[in-house]
Amino acid sequence: MERIADPENLREAFLRASRGKAGKAEVIEYRASLQENLDNLRRRILDGSVPVGGYRQFVIHDPKERVITVAPFSQRVLHHAVMKPCEPYFENRLVPWTYACRKGKGRLAALAMAEQHCRKYEWYLKLDIRKYFDSVPHARLLECLESLFKDRALLNLLHSIVSSYCTQPARGLPIGNLTSQHFANFYLNELDRFLERHSALVKGASVRYMDDAVLWAYSKEFLVNIRSALREFLPSHLSLELKQERIGRVASGVPFLGCRVFAKYSELNRRSRVRFARKVALIDRLLAVGRLTESEAQERGVALSSHAAATHSLAFRRSALRSHFRVEAMGMAPTAASAAAAGITPQTTALSRIATTTPRTTATPTTDSGLPAAQEGFGKSPFMNRPPSRSVENGQNPNHTAAPASSPMDFGIESGGRSDFSK
Repeated sequence: MERIADPENLREAFLRASRGKAGKAEVIEYRASLQENLDNLRRRILDGSVPVGGYRQFVIHDPKERVITVAPFSQRVLHHAVMKPCEPYFENRLVPWTYACRKGKGRLAALAMAEQHCRKYEWYLKLDIRKYFDSVPHARLLECLESLFKDRALLNLLHSIVSSYCTQPARGLPIGNLTSQHFANFYLNELDRFLERHSALVKGASVRYMDDAVLWAYSKEFLVNIRSALREFLPSHLSLELKQERIGRVASGVPFLGCRVFAKYSELNRRSRVRFARKVALIDRLLAVGRLTESEAQERGVALSSHAAATHSLAFRRSALRSHFRVEAMGMAPTAASAAAAGITPQTTALSRIATTTPRTTATPTTDSGLPAAQEGFGKSPFMNRPPSRSVENGQNPNHTAAPASSPMDFGIESGGRSDFSK
């Protein structure tokens, strides 16, 4: 607890909690009296009176409905402060082939390892737990935490955090808390050990990312037997229920993390492709009505496309982006013949109407307007090397946008684009 309440640890926790959110009102307010707030947090941690709870919730459809729970900023600082000294203890207990919430691991490493196993084994068993975060039992989780930590003051604090939220009596972890991610990942360590013992019997292999797990083996019969064993193990030992338990041939592709994994590559599944296309369309609409600036739209587009670029998805990404962020604003609208050849459907959004009838007045320099991801996955842009606008040459503010609604984003698409967002 002294390490958690150490002033330097609390200051680092504030920096981590505020990363990417420096302009938020709650962060500005907390920073205005930073030293006083950190001193107060330190005192409350040491005397055991630190407040927890008071969450804010909102619903997303990604594509299934999820309730995201967000703690007040002061508690997010607390969660970062708790996890910095505690994370190594979680790390030491986990098996090497679980990839969520771990430094040097992550989604891309999990997909790479899955591809490696697909090159070796013939059969797979896909596992997914029904409403995992909503189903974690508090009592069993706290038993697992007590096996890891012995500091009673720390255990009391962890008990307060776990008990501050439930979806049903004594069950559930809030999606959105840093501590919840680590608790949920650690809680399935018993499942990892179970699969590890059985995999060793047949020289199989496993990969888990939070509650999304796959077991590979040479024999279908072995996977049928272990599936039966898991149906008994999860309810009796972890009070959880399997939602999905699919056995299939590796050659047909392994469903994992929103992708279909093959021996040499991974491609996006249908749900991830639909989600990517919808998010691209949303960025386009927000840009058209002035809700996003050109640079903000570019940032979102780069993040969206980078997430998909790790998969075999170039053709899909080009096709998804082609009908948005069009080149009409550059005076480079394709002819009817070339549009038909490329399969471009004419657009009638506010963006295209403004772009085709209003001269471009955005004074954004070339380095801002060209999307960096275009050089990686979108193909070369016909206007990536265009000269700066006249207003830039005249020394005007390059970040000033006279008409946001008429500032389409340059995605660097010539013609013709595919992402995993499963977790």
